[in-house]
Amino acid sequence: PSAVDVETSPYFPEHTDQKFPIGETVIALCHFINDGSENYNVSAIMGSLNSPFEFGHHFQNYSYKTFGTIVKPGEEITFKYNFQLHKELEPVDYQLAITVFYESEQHSFSTTFFNQTVELYYPTSEFDMETVSAVLYGLVCLIGIVLVVVYACFPDKKIPIVSNFFSKVNQLEKNNIRTLSTKSLPDEDWLDDQPAVQKKGKKSD
Repeated sequence: PSAVDVETSPYFPEHTDQKFPIGETVIALCHFINDGSENYNVSAIMGSLNSPFEFGHHFQNYSYKTFGTIVKPGEEITFKYNFQLHKELEPVDYQLAITVFYESEQHSFSTTFFNQTVELYYPTSEFDMETVSAVLYGLVCLIGIVLVVVYACFPDKKIPIVSNFFSKVNQLEKNNIRTLSTKSLPDEDWLDDQPAVQKKGKKSD
């Protein structure tokens, strides 16, 4: 049974929505308040993962973590309890129960400070699209370096792909140079577009 002058409240700092990733460690906090007139020795916390349809069916029993912390009258202390979800659990709803054990000089008590349905899900893979993009970019750079090395070391024995690639690059460069050389200077273009101006000579006396 719980002590009438003790208040407890749960909190999951990394999973406030009470959705937990399968195979990872979950942090549960128990806020313990002593509103009585005697000391309470918080001895341990223990949890279990159960079926939401039949509480007696346990999927996991979590470790019994000991504390041995004295909470004096009027004091409040937050206790940290970690548990790891098994990697083979299914991504469905479960009933999670976490209990704190404590005693006074004469009696022993226990309070299940969390007893609710929680949702489990598969965590997102670290090999995401950013990683894929980085790998592809690295491969493209590597292929480019290999092509440059092959072209530089074997100019007379280039493979067709390398030869065609650099031939197209050279042709584009020549076309750009030819285009620039055939253009008139900006001042000349401007003068050709202006109307002719006839200079007036001085009248002879």
